[in-house]
Amino acid sequence: MYSEKQLIAKGQTGVVGLPAALIQFIGITEIGGSISVILPWWIKVLPILTPLSALCFAILMILAAPIHYRLKEGRNVAINITLLVVSLLVAWGRWPV
Repeated sequence: MYSEKQLIAKGQTGVVGLPAALIQFIGITEIGGSISVILPWWIKVLPILTPLSALCFAILMILAAPIHYRLKEGRNVAINITLLVVSLLVAWGRWPV
């Protein structure tokens, strides 16, 4: 686990002022979300989790973008928007009809 200062040094300035527990929660959520977008559909076990996870990941990007915008981090906002669009496309494309 990285400290707030280490994350900021790596360019992850969106964690400024957040409690360590919240930083860890965000990291675990992003890793778990990434895995759950791919794995259920790939192994054909509870594939409904793929679009649901993609929607949750999209919500996370909606919450992250304003933080990076306030910090004047245009590149990170662009990444958030790109991940938002990709997540929504995955959710739409994998949603059972």
